[in-house]
This record gives sequence, structure tokens and C-alpha cells, in this order.
Amino acid sequence: MKEDGLGIKPEFFEQLVNCDWFCNCGDKLFDQFEVIIEENQEHGIACLNSLVYENASLEKQNDMSFVVREVPRDWNDVVKEINQSGYIGKVSKRIKLGLKRKGIPGEDVLKTIRWNIFHLFMANYFSEYYTDAFYEQMLQIYLSGHLPCGYEWKKFRVY
Repeated sequence: MKEDGLGIKPEFFEQLVNCDWFCNCGDKLFDQFEVIIEENQEHGIACLNSLVYENASLEKQNDMSFVVREVPRDWNDVVKEINQSGYIGKVSKRIKLGLKRKGIPGEDVLKTIRWNIFHLFMANYFSEYYTDAFYEQMLQIYLSGHLPCGYEWKKFRVY
């Protein structure tokens, strides 16, 4: 499987670009693994923007950066390259369309989702050295057309 110059697997990027973003938000059906279903959009957005979810995300990011500190590629160089690659911008266009189509408001929502997607790119890049169910499950939630909007008791809250 050929990777781009960054180490991002092409099928990973294609999955994100071709994802039908948020098409199943509000749908109570999610059976890929155990989650907490959030039926209310306003509460889901509040959970998405909560300090609890932010702290859980930061903890996972710190775990990843700690594990890959011995990797030949410097973390900061990879961050810079991913940010300059244009990948996040291309995926963000699709995310914005999905949010608009589903009537999910807020620049804060978009910022949080972009943060998540960026870290999914980082997890994909470093997947040879680091894997975590958190990122694998987050990706599956997004690809299923839902919105991961919290993380409690080692389970995602899903709208």
C-alpha cells in the first residue's frame, strides 16, 4: 500500500473526503461498538464543546505524542507537513457541507471537528508505532455519518 510523501495512507484520505458527513446524526442506530447515544442535537453540541471531551482528547493526543517521541520523524515536523498538505482543508469543505445539510451550527463545532480530524491524520501517520481504540472508534463514528460528541467511561457519546 503506497503512502504519500507524508506517510498518510491514500485510502485513509479518500475515506474522509468521500464520507457522507453527519448523514446519520440523530439516528439511534449505531451498532459497531458500544457507545452512548445522544438524541438531542443541542446537548450533543454542548458535550462536543465541553471541557470533559476536550480533556479526554488532549489526554489521547499526549499519549500518542509520548509513545512516538522515539520515532525517526519529529512530531512537530509531521504536524507542520500535515497542516501544509491541504488535506485538512479538503476534508473541511466536506465537513462544512455536512454540517450545513444537517443544520448543525457553530464555528466552535467546526473547530473541534477539525481538531479531531487533524489527530486522526496524526494517528494514521504514526499507525506503525501507535494505535489506540479511541482514534479507531472516532474514525468509525465519523465514517458512519455520526458525530462523536463526548467520551465518558471509555465510551464515545454519539449524535
